[in-house]
Amino acid sequence: MDWSKPATAYSIVRDWNKAQGYSDVSDEVAYVRRDINIRHICIENSSERPFGIALATYKGHPLPEIQFILRGGQTRDVGVNTIEGPLQYIYIYDPLNNKLLGEPAALRSNAQSYVIRDGVNKVWINYFKTAGFNAAH
Repeated sequence: MDWSKPATAYSIVRDWNKAQGYSDVSDEVAYVRRDINIRHICIENSSERPFGIALATYKGHPLPEIQFILRGGQTRDVGVNTIEGPLQYIYIYDPLNNKLLGEPAALRSNAQSYVIRDGVNKVWINYFKTAGFNAAH
């Protein structure tokens, strides 16, 4: 892999629950987590309107395509690159016209929960640690 070209670096984006083999949310309590070499994050839409989400290892052009849509109030568990892997950015789009909303936000190594906020003039992300946070997850 050529680390000097972030647009060509690998970008892992997987449904966390499917990667763990969960069929229900309660499965996380009953089963031991698999070591699948991806990091677990949670992306939440605190707005009433939907947003298109893309994750990429670069910031800028070409803009990545929408990978999934978060409806208002929806939360999504996602598996992404490990802390040691290439840095990833979250792109937020208006899914109706594919317009990028705001600047791409970096996935921080000290946060596990990313909450999308919808203001009067802009859209942004707040970063949170959850109880029992461990950067290795």
